[in-house]
Amino acid sequence: MKKIFIYYSLSGNGDVIASFLKERDYEIRKILTKKKMPKNMVLRILSGGFKAFIQYQEPLYHFDDDIKEYDEVVLGSPIWNGRISSPINTVLS
Repeated sequence: MKKIFIYYSLSGNGDVIASFLKERDYEIRKILTKKKMPKNMVLRILSGGFKAFIQYQEPLYHFDDDIKEYDEVVLGSPIWNGRISSPINTVLS
């Protein structure tokens, strides 16, 4: 059975989960955005929260969306403003 973990992580917490799942035979695919988040924490929170709220689809850097060959797909996302992150919105679209 082929399994994959697709995730976006800004703080690095998703990397810990990815490491855990990799030991359990999951293929790992980390999402990278074309545009970096602001370095200032307040601006980062405002920007990310607003984009999540309006369900913005963040442009991604070299994302391969072909997942037909996998039996199990797990998505990992931070929660911004009570919603999934904008990079995951792009994956789901």
